[in-house]
Amino acid sequence: MTKRVVVKTSICIAAHNEERNIGRLLTKLVHEALLDEIVVVASGCTDKTVEIAQSFSPRVKILIQLEREGKASAINLFLSQCDADIVILESADTLPGHRCFEYLLSHFDDETVGMAGAHPIPTNSVKTLMGRISHLIWKSHHQLALRTPKAGEVVAFRHLTGLLLDSKTSVDEAYIEREITKNAFRVVYEPKAVIFNRGPETLNDFVKQRKRIYGGHKVLKQVGYEVPTMNTVNVLKTTLKVTHNPTTLLVGAVLELYCRLTAPSKQQTVWQMSTSTKVLR
Repeated sequence: MTKRVVVKTSICIAAHNEERNIGRLLTKLVHEALLDEIVVVASGCTDKTVEIAQSFSPRVKILIQLEREGKASAINLFLSQCDADIVILESADTLPGHRCFEYLLSHFDDETVGMAGAHPIPTNSVKTLMGRISHLIWKSHHQLALRTPKAGEVVAFRHLTGLLLDSKTSVDEAYIEREITKNAFRVVYEPKAVIFNRGPETLNDFVKQRKRIYGGHKVLKQVGYEVPTMNTVNVLKTTLKVTHNPTTLLVGAVLELYCRLTAPSKQQTVWQMSTSTKVLR
């Protein structure tokens, strides 16, 4: 790896009741030499999330919000106390692949780059219909991001002075993309920076998640920023190229279209958790 240009790198894990996942994630992160600081923001937790995170002290710092105020609020709390040059955001229900952070951080040797996004790969079984749909969505997003970079699941970005999120946004990565590009930096996509996540396993969880995300993106579009996945025609064309299973394609397309047509143009500051995405195998 080439010599790092940045002075300090800090990672933030915003967590609400993540006792099933936070320990496994932190076990990996504490051995990452490229991470100068690891911060868990425990937001309104009523389980053992805080206790588990504290067991990794002093390598891991914990910030506690007594009430759950939304992911953007948790990130803002972290940013307000962060003095790092490069910030990484990772969801507590994901796991980084081999050399994920090395691949992401290497882009910041280029002074025109302001943000780098990782390559999400779901752990869902392809033996179930919903599992195949999750793989189909992320394969489609991967192909789109190769052409027009987009960020999601794990992102690294320059810590711009005064950067804070709209506390009501439900699409934090896209909101940060907007702020980075407004400051004349480029957003890049790094396909080798793999991050493992889990897609919804139930119809109810799928609809909840997709409506929330699409609704948040609609709000951003209204203020002049459009993520690549907002173009439904391009998404459909790309999806047709990455699957040969007609049932998965048909059901996935119908569900996605339904969510896009019925998603309200509003943010969900605090949303109901999709429980089936919280069992990362």
